[in-house]
Amino acid sequence: MLRLVGSEISDIGTRRIERSEFDATGAPGGARLVVFEETYGASLFETPERMRSLCGRAAPVLAYRDCELARRLLHRQQDRISSEQMRFLPISMPIEALVALMKVFLSGEILVPATLVGRSDAQEAAYQMAAERRPCEGLTARESEVLHLAAQGQRNKVIANALGLSEHTVKLHIHNIIAKLGVANRTEAASRYMAAQGRS
Repeated sequence: MLRLVGSEISDIGTRRIERSEFDATGAPGGARLVVFEETYGASLFETPERMRSLCGRAAPVLAYRDCELARRLLHRQQDRISSEQMRFLPISMPIEALVALMKVFLSGEILVPATLVGRSDAQEAAYQMAAERRPCEGLTARESEVLHLAAQGQRNKVIANALGLSEHTVKLHIHNIIAKLGVANRTEAASRYMAAQGRS
């Protein structure tokens, strides 16, 4: 998985380190992220001082399959400051989604997958509507949600609050939407959306 992500992000070098080596030396100098498999990451989470010591300046990322385990860890870390927070990487995601999420983590942002926190009623309604009525082929359900709100004239901050995302993540989605639709800007993307909805 890391090799695939590394091949998609040109400025990231990936290196696999055995657990015994990591226990002895910690993260390599200059590392920005340390990705743990879920069992080892969960055990390190029990001793935050040790995890902090081993990771140094690098942000810890938990690559997980077990949503319940990840939910428990997320719930228990709520009081920690953001630089110490574990990032959560669901490895069942498609590669393009993993790449996008890793880019968010590399920028210093924290984005928690909706499957770990659930959605508000408003978020769930927006998600279902976007999933059922995807007006522009090739967009993910999340991108459709973002485009739906952008087409209503909502600003990035408002979209971020409505969907439980950071503004940086909304900007990333807008960038991806523009590229996928082959349009020049946000306004053209919104126009395409409105036309697909049968409204001009």
